[in-house]
Amino acid sequence: TVKNGKVSATLTMISLDLDTRSLIVSRNGHVPVLIFKGQEELSLDNKTNPIGVHRFMKPEINQLEIGDNMTILAFTDGFIEAGDKYNQQLDMDQVWQIMKQDLTAKEKAEELFKIAMKLDQNRPGDDTSVIVATIKSEEDGVPISTLNLSIPF
Repeated sequence: TVKNGKVSATLTMISLDLDTRSLIVSRNGHVPVLIFKGQEELSLDNKTNPIGVHRFMKPEINQLEIGDNMTILAFTDGFIEAGDKYNQQLDMDQVWQIMKQDLTAKEKAEELFKIAMKLDQNRPGDDTSVIVATIKSEEDGVPISTLNLSIPF
């Protein structure tokens, strides 16, 4: 509230604990987190207040069990609002279809980002970030972890 409540921001944090096999999702704002596990679609989308409007804003916190072949998608409001200034809207069915595909997390993130950029005619009106985490079953009993990160300067 340094700016007297005149600036707000959505905030989403995800934490994966592979030892306890738990996923922690902390959210402030209107931006959902999408989870696809098996054939189940789960949208963590309860409305919460963004940070910056009032002091001591409490996030919505969800804890879920991690399962094999699970995909977690978190993104900024720039992603979900892509196309708004051109009277276009993000097709959430298309988002779910990409989440269900047998692609790497990086490939899913790239596909989703392409959709947002196309809706914004390659001129996003807000910061646009997409995070995709996939949990695959262990192959031959050997756990393999990978991480890809791309940040433009």
